Amino acid sequence: MFGFPVNVFWILLQKQWRCIPRGKAHSKEVFITPYSQAFSADGVDGPVTLSTREHYETWQGSLWTVSLHEEPSPSENRKLVAKGTRSGRVFDKFLTDYFNFQEESVSMALPVVDTEYLKEIDKARRDLRALIAYKNCAPIMLRLAWHDAGTYDKNSKTGGANGSIRNEEEYSHGSNSGLKIAIDFCEGVKAKHPKITYADLYQLAGVVAVEVTGGPTIDFVPGRRDSNICPKEGRLPNAKLGSPHLRDIFYRMGLSDKDIVALSGGHTLGRAHPDRSGFEGPWTQEPLKFDNSYFVELLKGETDGLLKLPTDTALLDDPAFRPYVELYAKDEEAFFRDYAASHKKLSELGFTQESSGFKVKDTTVLAQSVAGVAVAAAVVILSYFYEVRKKMK
Repeated sequence: MFGFPVNVFWILLQKQWRCIPRGKAHSKEVFITPYSQAFSADGVDGPVTLSTREHYETWQGSLWTVSLHEEPSPSENRKLVAKGTRSGRVFDKFLTDYFNFQEESVSMALPVVDTEYLKEIDKARRDLRALIAYKNCAPIMLRLAWHDAGTYDKNSKTGGANGSIRNEEEYSHGSNSGLKIAIDFCEGVKAKHPKITYADLYQLAGVVAVEVTGGPTIDFVPGRRDSNICPKEGRLPNAKLGSPHLRDIFYRMGLSDKDIVALSGGHTLGRAHPDRSGFEGPWTQEPLKFDNSYFVELLKGETDGLLKLPTDTALLDDPAFRPYVELYAKDEEAFFRDYAASHKKLSELGFTQESSGFKVKDTTVLAQSVAGVAVAAAVVILSYFYEVRKKMK
């Protein structure tokens, strides 16, 4: 009926660009970005226009003309624009039927962090502790949490701790090589606690991985929303580059020099594998123990059997980074304190407690207030009856 090219449909379907049709206008203008939640707004009459970064097509149907073209943009969030000439309902149906635009495929439901959700978090924490102890998988669980959150871009508000790494499009990135193992480990926990979002589960796994190996206790706030939108490859650090690259990556996330050094201390856990990174070996003598030995070994210089990547030596060579290395090498308590704070920031990239849909703390305070009023009222009533009884005697 509409006579549009199959290749255009396939491109849009592959990209999973979605539309949320809203409103009652006779024409629609829909703005869709490949890395953020789509929305729609009323527009002016005109031909249907669909644009992507990669393709140009124009076709006509019995109801409207459709053109697909590139719209240059300084950011990675190029717009997919659609303008309909017919009624909103007909146009919405066209988009839904032919391009399968669905809100939930862009951004999953916001979890309701109520008491039941918190109970599930506690149960999942216990299951993760047992799993990590049994599988000795703390390093890869920490890496999973880091790589899911470390894609955040503070300017475009895209990426971050949203569970998108579970999708093949993202875990197949070169920097995520091997992480399918950790994703599969987490599936067992997810099956037992389906109410918990993947985003929360992956970050909880990272927190537990640090704690069970002797590291600091990290404050964990649940309520992250899952997403199916995968960021483009290249947002994570490249181990072959130096301090300018590290700053580019971490500053893009909104993190500081202190965060860069503190989080680098996470390499106290685990080892590099040649089939994943091209490097081989552990950073410390005890790669399943979380302590400050990463910094101690870094200051020692080259040591047989231990790994030092360009991103590691950059911490020594950079005059702003080195003081933190020296501090953490001699003061494990300072490292633990700063690491816990930096890890919390990392785990909440793209997430704020206010957006979690339910404020347990506020509800607790409210409940305490109600209880206080009830107790005070009971005291007044009992006092009244006591006085009445005294007068009757």
